[in-house]
Amino acid sequence: MLSIAAALLLVQSDPGALAAKIARGFSEPDRVSAADDAAARNSSAAGPRFAVLLLDLHRCVERGRGYEAVYRSMTQYSGPAEVVRSIAAAFKKAVYCGDCKDGRIPCAECKGKGKIDFLKCQVCAGEGRMRPTGAVGPTDVTVKCRNCEGHGGFKNVGCKACSKSATIPCATCLGRPWFDRECSVGECRGGRVACQTCRGRGRLEVTCPDCQGKGKTRATGATPNADVQVKCRGCEGKGKVAEPPPCTACNATGRVPCTACKSDTPAGPQRKISLASILTVSPCGDCAGKGGSCAVCLGLGVKVRASE
Repeated sequence: MLSIAAALLLVQSDPGALAAKIARGFSEPDRVSAADDAAARNSSAAGPRFAVLLLDLHRCVERGRGYEAVYRSMTQYSGPAEVVRSIAAAFKKAVYCGDCKDGRIPCAECKGKGKIDFLKCQVCAGEGRMRPTGAVGPTDVTVKCRNCEGHGGFKNVGCKACSKSATIPCATCLGRPWFDRECSVGECRGGRVACQTCRGRGRLEVTCPDCQGKGKTRATGATPNADVQVKCRGCEGKGKVAEPPPCTACNATGRVPCTACKSDTPAGPQRKISLASILTVSPCGDCAGKGGSCAVCLGLGVKVRASE
């Protein structure tokens, strides 16, 4: 096995030989030595860099993950641009969600506006009027709904379904458009999810003991029968203590290990693909598969094209 220094010397003296060597490892990408891998990545010649790019593609398809990183490498590659561009397009088509844009779709509740044109009042069921509080027995007497001031609802209300963002996570990919996630939980990031104890804040919301969370207290000195309320000075009217304690469940980080990642739960929108759906590889007729200094195959010994 060549050392990194020896591999670098090889690529400097004969880049075609290293490109062909990398290409021969496509069928077993994990067996390509680290020295050859590093030398090809650092090469100034297009052949070795093209070969190692294809090697990364073989690796991620075999493992079923890392699709986005490989695609980004393809878009940044400087070499036989047309070939790489066509392979990148075929690759993305196979592993990227086609039902959304960057993992999001328009919210059906607000029709992608981020707000509701008219939200019916839940208190009066949109009537604008309601039965008087305390009314006894059957009566036709109604009073103006104080919740909506008799309008029956509210105009231009921020949509709760999408938090006024106008979009929601795609149901197909759970908000992660590259089909290489390893967990069925949509909010899982790197094996961690939001802590339910503190709701991802890292600190606990503690009800103010002075006002019991109401934000107001009875005025000091008020007569027994007077219901005079003033802003609670203990929480400044917020109903929560000013300095919430850290959450011990997540060590104040706001995130905890995802239990679904270690379970037998299916991985959700993970998609195993075949290389045949992305590219085709055939022996190079110009160099009889030898590679070397062949300009047609860049020394790989094989011709690589995007699948139709």
